[in-house]
Amino acid sequence: MKQSRKGFLWIKIGKSIDWVERYGLPVVFLLVAVATILWMQVKIQSSCLSFPEALYAALQFIAVNKVVDETISDPCIRFWLHITQFTIPLFASGAIFAGLFNERIHPFLKRKTVNKYRGHHVIVSYGAFGKALAEAISDVSKKAQIAAVDKQYTAEHDKESPLKILYYDALRANLFKEANLEFASRLYLMLPDERANLSLLEKIKNKPEPNFPITDHIRSQFLAMKNWLMNWIGIKRKNKPDTNLKVYLRTQSFAMQNLLMDWVGINAFKQEGLDIHVSNPYAVAARGILNRYSPDLYVSTDKSGPISQVVMVVGTSEMAKAMVLRFARIGTYSRKGKLRLIWVSEGVTDTLNELKTLYPALDTDYDDLKYWSLDPEVSKEYFESVLPPISLVLVDQSAEQAIRNGVIAGSDDASWPSAIYVCHDSDIRNLAESRDIQAALCSKPQASRIEAYGDNGRLILAIQNKSVLGIAKNKALAAFPYRIEEQCIDKLFAKTVVKDRADDLAKGYNAVYSNLQDEAAINDAWIKMPVYWKESNRDLADHLAIKARYAGINADTVSNVVFDGVGSISEEDERQMKVAFDDLVVMEMRRYRAFMFMNYFLHGAHASEYLKRVETIPALNKPEKELDQCLRVNNTLLKEELPEDERNKDYNIVKISIEVMKKR
Repeated sequence: MKQSRKGFLWIKIGKSIDWVERYGLPVVFLLVAVATILWMQVKIQSSCLSFPEALYAALQFIAVNKVVDETISDPCIRFWLHITQFTIPLFASGAIFAGLFNERIHPFLKRKTVNKYRGHHVIVSYGAFGKALAEAISDVSKKAQIAAVDKQYTAEHDKESPLKILYYDALRANLFKEANLEFASRLYLMLPDERANLSLLEKIKNKPEPNFPITDHIRSQFLAMKNWLMNWIGIKRKNKPDTNLKVYLRTQSFAMQNLLMDWVGINAFKQEGLDIHVSNPYAVAARGILNRYSPDLYVSTDKSGPISQVVMVVGTSEMAKAMVLRFARIGTYSRKGKLRLIWVSEGVTDTLNELKTLYPALDTDYDDLKYWSLDPEVSKEYFESVLPPISLVLVDQSAEQAIRNGVIAGSDDASWPSAIYVCHDSDIRNLAESRDIQAALCSKPQASRIEAYGDNGRLILAIQNKSVLGIAKNKALAAFPYRIEEQCIDKLFAKTVVKDRADDLAKGYNAVYSNLQDEAAINDAWIKMPVYWKESNRDLADHLAIKARYAGINADTVSNVVFDGVGSISEEDERQMKVAFDDLVVMEMRRYRAFMFMNYFLHGAHASEYLKRVETIPALNKPEKELDQCLRVNNTLLKEELPEDERNKDYNIVKISIEVMKKR
């Protein structure tokens, strides 16, 4: 970002103050030592000053007056005594002022500035994710007002960043006072400890009332008098933003994310007017990757076969697990075929077993699942057509070995992965394995003859934790069938959060489900909606891009319209979506079911539905009870058995999708 002259001057002044604060006292001690040595060399009344006398003279900043000058024969000593008598108090007072400025004055000035903000962004914890968020917000809007709260003081942040950093412990500070949270539009709780973020969210939800040691009646009279006095004096009142505060809550574990989005109707996680987003950085980054690097950008979707797309995920890291879960939730690319996901690395079998405890729908063996339904034919049909949400292939060895040994092989172009996502915890390992995979693929004649789809060919994406090394940009590597790219997790997370348009689309979809027309009612319903249902509508908004590309719309057009909100589809594009209308309806049905089964269906039915069943149906036998707490499959989940109103919702969703893409 280019700095103005005024901004550059203030940066220089700030750095000077920091230097004086850091080195002022050592310089003072050095000058006192020099002055003491010089005074010890001075002969007064034919004798040199002793060390205590010299130190006393130096600390008193004794003026080198005319009488003393006459007793000092050495002009060099006189010169340096003149220098020290002015520099010692100068640096001493400068160090005191610099410390006072950084500790008291500067924080006060920054807080006063932040208190004038309206509709600003507040970032709690200015670590890697916090910095990436600040950069992404500034990229979207140069005029965006940003305040960060962090208890770790680092002077460089203030002078080189356009945001205001408030150095407080967020868990102990009053964010409403310090960060002007009452008038903020977005709050990002990015503390590394998810329990600390939850604790902070509870404090925000339970906003402390002003401490009035008086009755409510007197307090209301006092506030009314205050407002009247402000109007009489001409002071403008602070206007609160019209929208509710959006809160992005960082979670570290998938278990905590599941708990916060648990759809069982116990109403344990009340939102109270806050628009809460559960933001596991890896899950959000996976969402951003799938939106921007979807496999159908590199290979056309097979619309008639049992496998619509083939992708490969390499690694067992948290990022790799997030990619697998994201594909399972939203990766419905055709009405008939499944997404085949090849998960390859040492230890993937054990990693999948861990995931299956939270997501039973990932189980690929029908015979191992008990009590799916009292009608085994219905269960088997549903399992084979819909569940698991993806066709999962596990390869428990390194990707390079699997390719060279023929474990991963394709009989034609379509059976090779259209995109490969390398997700280790080590950035060096990601790039090294990406290059090994690229070389191994080049050694296979079938893979080396792959024709490019679009301009870029197929993709190997190295998903980096901390650093983009730039090695993949080597032009010599661009000639291979699979090109290598790098993306950093924290930047992917920040861009996905800041540039997200899913909420705008999701509100419209929810209005279809709820038969809402009035804008105020739509916004009110959205704010009161449980977090889990919001996520369902957001995934539906993300799937709009897959539907549009399936219909044949250009990928750049889809990206501009769906993700960036720029432009609209042409009449020819609209015609293509209408031709594919029936297929898109079935894709939506399957996407919704995959989402439901991938998100905590193990908890059984919604509480109100469960009570209704218990009250109206005789006591269930043991298999049905066990089924109710596992994955429930019944006739209503098959397309031909769906109630008419449910079928109409899917039709209306596709209609709304077309209308959304037509808006300019």
